[in-house]
Amino acid sequence: MNQDHLNARAAELANDLGIRAPKMKSTRLLPRRWFPEGVLAYTVFLRPTLVVAPAFHDNSPAEQDALLAHGLAQADLCRTTLLKFVAAALVFTALTYVPVNIHATVGDYSFYTGLFIGVQLPSDMFWFAETVWLSTLVAAAVAWGRRIVYRADRWIADMLGLQAMNHVLAVARRVRYQRRGLFGMYVNLFVPNETKRADAVSCFELLPA
Repeated sequence: MNQDHLNARAAELANDLGIRAPKMKSTRLLPRRWFPEGVLAYTVFLRPTLVVAPAFHDNSPAEQDALLAHGLAQADLCRTTLLKFVAAALVFTALTYVPVNIHATVGDYSFYTGLFIGVQLPSDMFWFAETVWLSTLVAAAVAWGRRIVYRADRWIADMLGLQAMNHVLAVARRVRYQRRGLFGMYVNLFVPNETKRADAVSCFELLPA
């Protein structure tokens, strides 16, 4: 697909899904070692955005169509759930990270420890508390991302049929072990196992061609 065809097809798929047409970008800067499928969906200022790289064109036409639709669904789900996730993260930070840092500065952990664990926290445990806070945020982000993938799977299977999801899962199986580096491993955390994804949409039926 050329850029005009991509824009037109994305607009058609967005209309089929009943969502806002996305902002489309083509770039050669999307690393193949992290995104070998050649497409990345995200939201900027609550505007769904789809980035397409040259690797996208290595997929079959049917796979390209399914990846576009799935990317649109993911971007829209991100848009509708992002504020809730950010609000929850800010509340968690206000209740954990901020008290730890304030009382680490003044050398008094009594407020934080009295509120949460009821014991005096040694000063050398400060970095442990920081690590727990960061790890919890990362784990929450991964869980949020995986939930979006599952919801997008069901959405595509329901609206476009199981065959479209089969194409998405075929690409996912093919590229999972093509991701390289620590960030590639991190990206894989956001993508649930393809067998579990297939089981989750098995209740849907193939639509007639």
